[in-house]
Amino acid sequence: MTWWFKARQTHTVLVAALVAFTLLLALVHNVTVMLPSLTGGSAHVVLTLFVPVPLIAALAHCLDSRARDPETTGVRPIAVLDVALSLATVLASGVLSFCTALWVEDGQPLAAVRNTAFLVGLMLSARPLMGLSSSLVPVGWLLAVCLLGFRSTNDPAWWTVVPEPPGTPHAAVGAALALVIGLSIQLRTARTLKA
Repeated sequence: MTWWFKARQTHTVLVAALVAFTLLLALVHNVTVMLPSLTGGSAHVVLTLFVPVPLIAALAHCLDSRARDPETTGVRPIAVLDVALSLATVLASGVLSFCTALWVEDGQPLAAVRNTAFLVGLMLSARPLMGLSSSLVPVGWLLAVCLLGFRSTNDPAWWTVVPEPPGTPHAAVGAALALVIGLSIQLRTARTLKA
């Protein structure tokens, strides 16, 4: 199992990404910016929407850092370990989001764990087709949300999931569903991914 941790680079890449996630969340938890929108006017977007992106890119890098031949022919449950790594990353982001919310005394960081779960699910769903480039799918989703996901009253559309306030039920269900679908796809395709 030690070789798996070393091959995945979790002890360096993922730990650094989790530290960056926490620092970014603490720094931009209450910062909003106005971005252009194709649906009329401009959208006021909370910068915490973009905080999970480096963490998701680091997770994609860790999942693609592997010893392909031994993992393809070996008997160890590599797919299960990879699913556990993805799930542990989401859970760690949840713990760090909760601690950050307590520290900054603001509820906005709590939405980051939902957003991380949703965007990790998107990335994992795209991995069999796109490989490492699948880390761009969450970025594309965020761009689509910023450009098309807000009504003229700055109210997010139901399909956007990520800009919803913390505790929104349909956003939580969407994030959980995306994560479950992504993890199941990852479990089925872990050994068959292209280089």
